Amino acid sequence: MKVAHVHGVLLLLITLLGSRTVFGNTYVAPEGPAQEINEIRPLKAVLKDAKAIDAILTKGYAKYKVNPLPLVDDATFVRRSYLQVGGRIPTY
Repeated sequence: MKVAHVHGVLLLLITLLGSRTVFGNTYVAPEGPAQEINEIRPLKAVLKDAKAIDAILTKGYAKYKVNPLPLVDDATFVRRSYLQVGGRIPTY
């Protein structure tokens, strides 16, 4: 690869990254620093909220006569979630 070509590719990548658009996917930069967490919620409170969410989902499953999928390993869950959100199979 010629040096001029490498510099051209680098310039293109820098331009794309500078505009926060890379290969058709939009990247949104955070507007400020991350919010600091001063305390962690107690496990009981988290489990109570999780139970409430589970109840809402169970009610929706019953209403629309949907059977939830069985539990799967992390890789399968991430792949399915990516496909559901992104609308295409993830590429590496």
